[in-house]
Amino acid sequence: MNPRTIRGLGLGLLVTGLLAAGGAYASAFGAGGAPGWAGPVLGVASIVMMAGCALRAVARPGAGPLAGILLGGTLALAFAMASVWTVPPSDPADPRLYLGLPRAVAHLLFGIGIVPAIVIPLVYAWTFDRATLSPADLERVRAAARAGCRGERARGPGDGSAP
Repeated sequence: MNPRTIRGLGLGLLVTGLLAAGGAYASAFGAGGAPGWAGPVLGVASIVMMAGCALRAVARPGAGPLAGILLGGTLALAFAMASVWTVPPSDPADPRLYLGLPRAVAHLLFGIGIVPAIVIPLVYAWTFDRATLSPADLERVRAAARAGCRGERARGPGDGSAP
């Protein structure tokens, strides 16, 4: 994927998440209060919005594999978030425990908590050289900052000013 496609996909996810979250919030103003679907939609929408922001942040040449990993992680987290609402309520007389936790808590802790806490640092370490600023990128940012302090517009690759 090229950076423009990644940025467009990120923007699409961000707008979709914002619209879904807005719809979930707006549904609470109905006659009967928030419907049952509002919670899962809001949970998934928050993950989709974060993924959209992350995709826009990593959009640069060679970021295709990282974008794929982000999209896969988004799908996994959205599935884990939505699955929490499929867990039936516990029976206090006969609680079913998973690793000593009620089912809903186990879904939250293991699906949304521990797995990302392990996977995200590994992906960050694996993609560090590609995802962080290169010396050329850093110099371009510094030049833009110097130009901004002088009140002029910085010129560089990708802004249409270079021949």
